[in-house]
Amino acid sequence: MLLQNHTVADDRNVRCHASDWQRLDEAIAFLEGQVAQQRQGDAKPFFLTFSSGLVHPTFHTNRYWLDKIPEEAVDCPPPDASDHPCIRYQRLTKGWRYGFDDATVRRVRRIYLAMCAEGDAIVGALVDAMKRLGLDADTYFVFTSDHGELALEHQDWYKMSLYEGSVRVPLIVAGPGVLPGQRLANLVSLIDLCPTFMELAGLPPRADCDGESLVPLLTGATRASRDSAYACYMGLTMNTSAFMLRQGRWKYIAYVGYPCQLFDIEADPGELDDCSAHHPDVVRRLDADLRAIVDCEQTHRDLLAYNKEAFRQWRRQAKRGLFVDASYGLAQGPSSDYMTLMDNTFTGYNADDEAKVDAWLQQAP
Repeated sequence: MLLQNHTVADDRNVRCHASDWQRLDEAIAFLEGQVAQQRQGDAKPFFLTFSSGLVHPTFHTNRYWLDKIPEEAVDCPPPDASDHPCIRYQRLTKGWRYGFDDATVRRVRRIYLAMCAEGDAIVGALVDAMKRLGLDADTYFVFTSDHGELALEHQDWYKMSLYEGSVRVPLIVAGPGVLPGQRLANLVSLIDLCPTFMELAGLPPRADCDGESLVPLLTGATRASRDSAYACYMGLTMNTSAFMLRQGRWKYIAYVGYPCQLFDIEADPGELDDCSAHHPDVVRRLDADLRAIVDCEQTHRDLLAYNKEAFRQWRRQAKRGLFVDASYGLAQGPSSDYMTLMDNTFTGYNADDEAKVDAWLQQAP
């Protein structure tokens, strides 16, 4: 898979990931346009979303950014001896090809951190532009992400996981009324951004927003909040549906049809010790709180029914040659052949596997 590459270009171009710097140039041009309108007396509120794909597999950097990360400063996460069936399955489906020897792990993590350094530079350049244009005094700036990167923690990589490296993301907010320099331990979620933005814009709250506004926390009006976070994963690398609830020091993960997991994040930040057997009271409490949010089993059944019908429709169209796959393993040789497409998704896919798919599609709901 092309996605798994971990490469270092032998050059010192600051703009290693050129497309991300191009997006920065476009974002700064947008801000300059807003300021020009203000000076012409046509000031209007604006909302700019700047999305960078830089810090993301494939793992790639160049000598300029790699030199920012001292080799001796890169850690090598301890091996995860757990053998949970869902995690074992996920490692197989993700199929990391390069092993987990210390040298490989450190190389991949160093490249990843170099990518983070380049990403930081892009964010810093955007902040500098705001200051240069005089926008920093009355503009809110929010930095966050949609997911993290395991970077070979737990003998795993990429996202698609409820471990902290994947599911936990940064959230930094600055702007008018936001207390500078404060660092809050409150657990919040990306679902809180919509009601937060609405309050910052002076709009009334919406009843259909699941999250809560973070403005009281940001302004110092309170230190109390929901202080919990819910997430789920039901994607292609998992053999079931997984649901997570973080409350305080505890992380609880429920897997439909499989044993749960419980981690004490304070005592075990690396999530290496599943302590569910030692804290049945915590498991019961968090399981009840989780199920007040979501019906895990019904959600899983609904997902399976949707997957089957969606695949049935896709398969019918794919066999007619209506899809061209240029992703990952076929990036250099796109194909519209159905069996080639399936083999690119499920390595080694053959006629026996196709027979199993036929049987699955014929099963009653």
